[in-house]
Amino acid sequence: MLPCVATLSDPLDGLIPATPRSQLEKAFGISTVGDLVRHYPRRYYTRGELTDLARLHEQDHVTVMARVASVRHIRNPIDLARRVMEKSRHVLLVGAGAEEFALEEHFTLVPNQYFRTAERMEQLESEQRGERVSDLVPPTSQGTVGAVACDAAGNLAAATSTGGMTNKRPGRVGDSPIIGAGTYAKNGICAVSATGHGEYFIRAVAAHHVCAAVEYRGLTLEQAAHELLHRVLRELGGDGGLIAIDGVGRIVMDFSTEGMFRGARDAAGRREIAIY
Repeated sequence: MLPCVATLSDPLDGLIPATPRSQLEKAFGISTVGDLVRHYPRRYYTRGELTDLARLHEQDHVTVMARVASVRHIRNPIDLARRVMEKSRHVLLVGAGAEEFALEEHFTLVPNQYFRTAERMEQLESEQRGERVSDLVPPTSQGTVGAVACDAAGNLAAATSTGGMTNKRPGRVGDSPIIGAGTYAKNGICAVSATGHGEYFIRAVAAHHVCAAVEYRGLTLEQAAHELLHRVLRELGGDGGLIAIDGVGRIVMDFSTEGMFRGARDAAGRREIAIY
């Protein structure tokens, strides 16, 4: 088994290495996927007010998951999701409750202004003027970031973090923190991280759909991803993209949009970065 990782990300120059270890936590677990998302902490927010994040990993055939959503002052939400998984009995914390938990766990909150970059504010203002700006292939480095990974033992991990769609209504939560919609992993089957119009991914239970098609219908991972993106979502009126990996390290990176920032790397020497 060769460890490998795929990234769904706007910044493409920070791909993390795939290092063989015996345990997912040491090789590609929360810490490593979190490192990827932490590498560009300012780039994942649209209005700077709401953050959706999901973190799920599976090890030894026991599904372990946690997520936070609608946090406004957490510099690295994946770190908080990990703490929810390790230090609470809950799966999902949102808003003020998530940030109160963060304080209890000695996280340092940051001013909301920290997330408001000039590029994002310009994009928001363009949307408010009625000028359509792509959420999927933005003009600058911003948007959803995600990763999927498989270690030498076949353990799988997935993580997704996003600020959501530009100019969204306050209180809106997208697919990223919904396990089975924007993020899902199951050992022996696959791990999935998605980007796109979240409402459609939620309606389709998109990430779970891919894994279920592999597990119960015998589709290949490539076939399952293609079906989801090019038939199921399209019939609903949605589009987007996803990265996925199975338990033997096969990587799929597919999309139904003009392009998707993506990269892949494995211990066999694969190094891939692409947009279109």
